[in-house]
Amino acid sequence: SASISFVCAFIVEALIMRWRARPLLLQGVFHGARTRHNIDQRGIGRFFWPLMLTTFVATAFGPLVNAGLARTVRPEVALAGFAVGHALGMLLMAPLGMLHQCTLAFTKLGDRESYRTTGRFVGGLVILAIIVLGTISFSPVGDWLLHNVMGLSGAVAEAALAVMQVMTLLPVFLGWREYLWGILMQQRVTTLIGSAKALNLVVVIAVLVVLLTTGWSHPAAAGAWALVLGEFSECLYIQQRYRKTSIYQQLQ
Repeated sequence: SASISFVCAFIVEALIMRWRARPLLLQGVFHGARTRHNIDQRGIGRFFWPLMLTTFVATAFGPLVNAGLARTVRPEVALAGFAVGHALGMLLMAPLGMLHQCTLAFTKLGDRESYRTTGRFVGGLVILAIIVLGTISFSPVGDWLLHNVMGLSGAVAEAALAVMQVMTLLPVFLGWREYLWGILMQQRVTTLIGSAKALNLVVVIAVLVVLLTTGWSHPAAAGAWALVLGEFSECLYIQQRYRKTSIYQQLQ
C-alpha cells in the first residue's frame, strides 16, 4: 500500500509538471537563456553519471549506519532512536537540500555581487535552521515533542534527542555544500561532486567504526556524528578543489 501510494504521488507530480512546463516551452519563455550549443549525448552523460553515482552513494549512508547500530549492546534502542531523531532533524532541514537551485538560477559567472547575494541568502537559511533545530533539541520542547506527540519511550526518546543535538551542526555543512554544488553544476563540473560524496562515505564508515568500538558516545548519536563529520569532510574537499578552478579565480 505504501509503495502504491508513492508511485501514484510521483505520477501526479510528473503530470502537473508536464502540464505547467509545456506552455512555457511553447511560448519561448526560455529563449535567450544562458546555454551552450555544443551539447551532445556524451556531454550530457559526463554531467549526469557522477550525479547518479552520488545519489547511489548517498542512499547507502542509512543502511550502513543501521548496520553498525544493529551490532551495539541495545540495538533496538539505537536503531529506533537514530531513525526517529534523524528523520525529524532532516524534516526540519529539508529546505536546505534545494539551495543549490538558488545558486544555479541566480549566480552569473563574472558577477561577484550575484554570488554574495546568494551566499547571504544561503547563510540566512542556515542560521534559521540551526535556531529551529537547536531550540527543539536543547529545550523542553524536544522532550515534549518526542514523548507526548510521537509517543516514544524514555530510552528511545533520549537516543533520538541525542541524535538531534548532534545534527544541530549539520545545517552549516548542508548550506556550504549546496552553495558549492550549485556553482559546480552550473559549470558542469560534476565529477568533483561525485568524488567528494565518495570521500564522505569513507569518513562516515571510519567515524562510525571508531565511535562504536570505543563507546565514546551514545550509539545513536555515533550515527549522527558520522554523518556530520562525513558532510564536513565533503565540504572541505570540494572547497579545496574548487579554489583551484578557473571559476574561483574569476570571482577574486
